[in-house]
Amino acid sequence: MSIGSRRRIAPLLLCALALLVLAAIVLPNLFAVGVGRVLADVWVSTMAAVAGVLGGLIGS
Repeated sequence: MSIGSRRRIAPLLLCALALLVLAAIVLPNLFAVGVGRVLADVWVSTMAAVAGVLGGLIGS
């Protein structure tokens, strides 16, 4: 590999490295937000069901 081709490849490798670092920072946060949203939906649905059952039992 000649020096000229190394100079052309170096910026591309730096950009790829920067994108990998950015993905390593951002993707876990996006995944955590998605998991948190699902857990929140399950929690709210469960509590609504429990409140409905208790309301039905106490109200009758």
